[in-house]
Amino acid sequence: LDNVLNSTKNFFAEKIYAYMNIANKIKLKQYDTAAKLIDDAKEKWQDDEKIYMLELKCVREGKGKKSIKDILREVKDKEVYLSKEGKEWYSFWNS
Repeated sequence: LDNVLNSTKNFFAEKIYAYMNIANKIKLKQYDTAAKLIDDAKEKWQDDEKIYMLELKCVREGKGKKSIKDILREVKDKEVYLSKEGKEWYSFWNS
């Protein structure tokens, strides 16, 4: 049980660190670095809505290589689970 709890704790700690790191790179206008971190995170957690939300923010602020429509299409195509917040985010940007 301790091993399961520790691995779960490490999993969430790694995700939270990734979210914070990406958000900080966007705030610092280091869009290329943020995009690389987003790509790495999407490889690990391809069904995580927050990664796509951060990607859209990076594209919106940094004029990235992808369009907002591309990101929304990817969320739909990969059938990413969306929480209530995620559904509101998706509806807002998809309208």
